[in-house]
This record gives sequence, structure tokens and C-alpha cells, in this order.
Amino acid sequence: MKDFKKSYKGFAKAQNGNAMMVALTVTAIFGAGFIGYKVGQEDIFKQFMASLSEKESVDVATQKPEVNTGKDNPVLAKVNGVEVRRLEIMEFVNSMPAQMRQIPLAQLYPMALEQTIANKIVDAKASKSGLENNKDVKEQLYDVKQQIIRAKFLENEIKSRVGEDRIKAKYEEYLKNFPETEEVKAAHILLDDEKLAKDIIKKLDKGADFAALAKEFSKDGSAQNGGDLGYFAKSEVVPEFATAAFETKPGTYAKKPIKSNFGFHVLKVEEKRKRPPETFEKVSQLLEQELHRAAFEEIMNEWKSAAKIERFDINGKPIPDAKDQATASAEKAPEAAEPAAGSDGKAMEDKSEAKSKDDMADKKDK
Repeated sequence: MKDFKKSYKGFAKAQNGNAMMVALTVTAIFGAGFIGYKVGQEDIFKQFMASLSEKESVDVATQKPEVNTGKDNPVLAKVNGVEVRRLEIMEFVNSMPAQMRQIPLAQLYPMALEQTIANKIVDAKASKSGLENNKDVKEQLYDVKQQIIRAKFLENEIKSRVGEDRIKAKYEEYLKNFPETEEVKAAHILLDDEKLAKDIIKKLDKGADFAALAKEFSKDGSAQNGGDLGYFAKSEVVPEFATAAFETKPGTYAKKPIKSNFGFHVLKVEEKRKRPPETFEKVSQLLEQELHRAAFEEIMNEWKSAAKIERFDINGKPIPDAKDQATASAEKAPEAAEPAAGSDGKAMEDKSEAKSKDDMADKKDK
């Protein structure tokens, strides 16, 4: 049962493009992933605001906790008179690991609130300790500052190279390379019993509703959706089911159950089409992330080429540059060939001389 669901896991995603899109979705964002993080912040923030009140919203790009004291950023707690506002809670939520941010916001909020209150208490006590002048603290603050400056500088450099025109050009490339893929939109009723499958087909012959039968009899998770599997290509489903699905005429159902490793399928095909590419609006963010990654590599290659870089191994011995190694190898190649040629020539000369001496000795004996 689990394997069957896994086999059909791609159905809902079948409309999401080709191999290029798959590659885009797994693209690693450069550096520490600060661009992806910023996008995630905005998404989490919007979800949080919506979960609290549909009427209250905040533009995270313009609002800041220290200046925003309006109704869209209310006080959520007070600790010895010090206010804790909504945006501060959201900053804490956004600092959580990605796995934690998957928890429903209604459950995250109490935990975030209590932890922020605890932080306020600790901050108040720590402010009297004089640790701001501690050597370790200053070093860590310096490291964090450098990381922020580095990330912001790279972000600015990359944005200067990746504009709307470049994103649109990337989309045109995506459209140009989008493959022709046949796909069908189908539904099924999955059963363990072949006889029951045949009985259901008889019910369909008499005009029974396919979706209603799927909800009543199908053992697959798609039952709650009337057996709907969405669009899929032939390669995305088990072979037996794929063959039947692509041979069945749209608007009809298979007259015999289809047997697979998962059981017996009663199949209905609703539509056949060529898989359409995604719209620019849907893929622009993914394309932009791919271009950011490419721009980052482009920038670093340029800067490294212009810099004088010396590398050393773990023992501090110089590591020859790759270009220098290639040049050295090319220069040594002819030198290695010449002695070999010379050796062969010398051997031939020695052999010829020996033969001459033997000939002379033969004549003398005669």
C-alpha cells in the first residue's frame, strides 16, 4: 500500500515541468543560503499574520520593530515593563530550524512567546554583567558582523547582474528546451479482490458514479478525491497501469480490471494532452535562484582569476597551481620524447656497427 502511494506520489507534481525544472528545484543556493532564508522569512511572516487576523498585515520589507508600534504590531507581553511585540516574536520564529518552522504556527506561538520572555529576563540580567567588553564576546560579534557584511555585499553584487531581463531570457530558454511529453488525467479504484473490481465495472455499465464508488470501495489514499490521480506521463506510473491508461479513450473507463503489484485497478481516463510548460509567474522565483547561483560562481571565478592565490598543503608545503602543473607537463613532454628517440637511434647505430665488424671478420677468415 505504501509502495503504491509512493509510485503515485508524482501524479500531483506531474504538471510541474521537465528535467530542467527538477534540476531547478534542487539547486543549492550560494553561500549560507541567505536569499532562500529571506524568502522563507517573508512566507512564514505572512502565514503568521494570516493565522492571527486576516485584517491585520505587515510588509516585512518596510516595517521594523523599533519604529512600528501600531495595531499591526501589538504588544504580546511585558517583562518588568519591557514590551514584547509581535515582530519580535516573528524574528524568533524565523530563527528556528527549518524543521521547526514546519510546525503549525498556532502551536509555535506559545513556545516562541515563552522563550522570548525568558530571553528578556536573561538580557536584563546579562546587561549588568559587563560582558559586552569580554574578549570572547567581541570576537564573536566581529565574526557575525563580517558574515553579515559578506552576505550583504554578495547579495548586492549578484542583484546587479541578475535583472528581470536575464530572468525572462532564462524562461525563454526553459520554454525552448521543454520536451514534448504525452500525459493523461485519470482516476482509479484500487481493490484487493478481482471479483469486486468486475462488479464495480458492472455498476459503471449501469450508470453508477465513478467518484462515489471510489470513495466507497477504493483502498488507495486517492479515494477521498474520488480516485483522482491528476495528470501523469507514461514513465511515472507502474507499467501495467500506464499501458492501460494510455490505451483507454478519454471519457471512458477500462472494461476489465488492471492487475498490478498493488492489487486490481478500475481505471477511468478523463483527458489526454501534451504536458504544458509552467507559466513565468510560477517558475520565475526558481529561475531567479538558479541565476543567483550561476552569478555567484561567475563572480567568484572572476575575482579568483584576478587575485594572487598561494595554496599550501597540511604541512605548509606549497601546492602548485593547476595551470602551472599543466604548463610544466606540456613543457616536459617533448624533452621526454627526445631521449627516447635518441636511444632508439643509438641502438640502431650500435647494431649496424656490430654487423660491419662481423662481415669484416668473415672476409678475413676466408
